Amino acid sequence: FGSSFSLHLFASTLSVSLSLSAAMGEICSKDSATETTQKDEIAVQNGDESAGAKDPISTYGKQYKHNVMFLCNHNSCRSQMADGWMRELRGEASIGVASAGIVGGTAVKEGAITVMKEAGVDISSFTSDAIVDFKVSDFDVVVTCCGCGDKLTGDKGPWKMVPVFQDWNLDDPPAIDPGDLSAYKRVRDECKEKVKQLIEDLEDF
Repeated sequence: FGSSFSLHLFASTLSVSLSLSAAMGEICSKDSATETTQKDEIAVQNGDESAGAKDPISTYGKQYKHNVMFLCNHNSCRSQMADGWMRELRGEASIGVASAGIVGGTAVKEGAITVMKEAGVDISSFTSDAIVDFKVSDFDVVVTCCGCGDKLTGDKGPWKMVPVFQDWNLDDPPAIDPGDLSAYKRVRDECKEKVKQLIEDLEDF
């Protein structure tokens, strides 16, 4: 009887121990998943590069009231500045944003990266993308930054048919800058004011 009782007690103790281990494992797993989710959320909020500089999920989409597409010829300078300013200035406004090149993407100009950084906006991780990589149906606001709206013809024509279309016709810094970045800085500041005005206009739209 004593031996049988001891075996029964041992089995019961082992069962309880295994149950506790399984429960603790589940709790740790949940804590780990929660911590990972919180870290991911913080990364997106802080603009972590790993979250994707132009990840559609984080920069534009149905979660926003308005979605703005900034266009120029090659998505290398003016549209990149506008994109950066919108992300910086929109604050609590529900405005998504992206930028692209009508002709195609090339690379972000170093001059644009430099002067925007001087103004406190980091666009160094931005990519230069082509308009063909986006769907016009995802945007209700389209701005051509270089007076290139006349290039939106044929299969690109629908980009001018959105509810809000503007052509800012900003000067092209790479073409006119004397070498001291003065043209980049001027266009940067002009772009900032236009983005601020656009944000105000969209509040009532």
